[in-house]
Amino acid sequence: MDSKNIGLVIQELRKLKKMSRVQLAEKLKVTEDVVSLWEDGKEIPDIQILESITKIFNISYDLLLSGDLEKVRYSVGRIDAVSKTREIFNPKEWYSLDNAAKVYPPQARDGWNMVFRMAAVMKEDVDIDVLNNALQDMVDRFPTFMVTLKKGLFWYYFDRVEKAPKVIVGGNHPCLPMPLDGKKYLFRVTVENRRIACDYFHSLTDGTGGTIFLMSLLTRYYELKYGKISDYKDALNVLDNVKNEEIEDSFARYAEKGNYSKRVVKHAYHMKATKVNENIVTHIVMDGTELKNAAKANNCTITVLLTAILMRSMLKKRAYDKSKKPVIIQVPINLRKRLPSKTLRNFAYFMGVETSAKELSLQEAIEVVKAQIEQGTDKNWLQQVVNSNMRDETNPFIKIVPLFVKNLSLAIVSKILGDEAFSTTFSNVGVINAPDELKSIVDRFEFVLKDDRNGGILMSAITFNNRCTLSFIRSVLESSIEREFVKDLKEIGLNIYVESNGGLKNARM
Repeated sequence: MDSKNIGLVIQELRKLKKMSRVQLAEKLKVTEDVVSLWEDGKEIPDIQILESITKIFNISYDLLLSGDLEKVRYSVGRIDAVSKTREIFNPKEWYSLDNAAKVYPPQARDGWNMVFRMAAVMKEDVDIDVLNNALQDMVDRFPTFMVTLKKGLFWYYFDRVEKAPKVIVGGNHPCLPMPLDGKKYLFRVTVENRRIACDYFHSLTDGTGGTIFLMSLLTRYYELKYGKISDYKDALNVLDNVKNEEIEDSFARYAEKGNYSKRVVKHAYHMKATKVNENIVTHIVMDGTELKNAAKANNCTITVLLTAILMRSMLKKRAYDKSKKPVIIQVPINLRKRLPSKTLRNFAYFMGVETSAKELSLQEAIEVVKAQIEQGTDKNWLQQVVNSNMRDETNPFIKIVPLFVKNLSLAIVSKILGDEAFSTTFSNVGVINAPDELKSIVDRFEFVLKDDRNGGILMSAITFNNRCTLSFIRSVLESSIEREFVKDLKEIGLNIYVESNGGLKNARM
């Protein structure tokens, strides 16, 4: 045993715990001078004292003897973070689903449930061992993710999974159904070639929470493999304490009585196409500045521009199908931007952007989309939406209705308000605020929605390091929507890189 190394560790532990030499001496029933001799490396505590020190600071015997102060700081930080987490959120106790999460379990059926993906294409081969270690470090920092779904008499609920999650190598097909057996996690981390992907059952979180989880995982991966992070930005440090606001149901927090929104349900156009067994994914990568400038030139936001282009593509397919039903695009709205929240759980609203026009120029489509999104993101309107969402959940009669009855009702409502009410979906996470260090190891981020169970196409977008990636996922053979979309992108002067199922390359632009 090296007396100098042991002394350095004892001194570091004492300082990390803000303990004086006198206080440590009292706990160990020795004098202050004896502690000084240990810390100066002039004497080594006997075996019994060393064991007492490991118990006082809750560290391993090997770590005490190691002299590795960096590992000591990390270990103590982890212990403190876990202790604080359990003070505000006991991960061994069950807890309820948030308001939005309740709609997803009743929709599940054999071979299909609502899963979405956040992924990062790396610039280097992935070190699986380091990524596994990073995932282990996420467990106590993200307690609301470390759960499974179980059935109660009146509601579904989340319960802790005791077995630690592990990275899965291979099998990287996006958005495969999540096992809802009450035993396994509701997320999975997979690696194939250089793509690190996180798939989530939607009851667990939304696009914002899923992005933060992936960013935090990659940030921890970087720390373990390369070194310190200068600024975590929107990623979370695994050594920080869990905050109450991160685990709250923000729907319940903001809900008020009165002023409820009313929704008019319409039967939307659905494309006619040949359904396929496996979904097809197409990624379109473009320069973020070029896209931003194109939106600015058309006096709109990026979300409005891309939704308008998608609307035009859908109108052309509708004309080919000779349908008269309106094209209605489902656009998720992040409620956190109007009703401030740091929750990692679901806190989004799904609005419809529609048109019954036979055809629209790009500028006409932009004006249609812009007007409806401005109305749908008004703070007062969103407050009414939250009020309405919570009204039924808090109804005393509904509370006591058995789960199987709720499931049937929610499945019917989901079909009416989802399957029938929307032609397609476009979800834009926007520009993610990741630590700068990730730019050296990550080529791009990807966001992929779940394929339409009735056969269709959906689109999503995410931007990182001035690189916007649009992802189409379809469960039909026809690719006319993507072709028309790409055509419009090129007509407004955007340079693009396209990648479909199969190969994986870094986008060079």
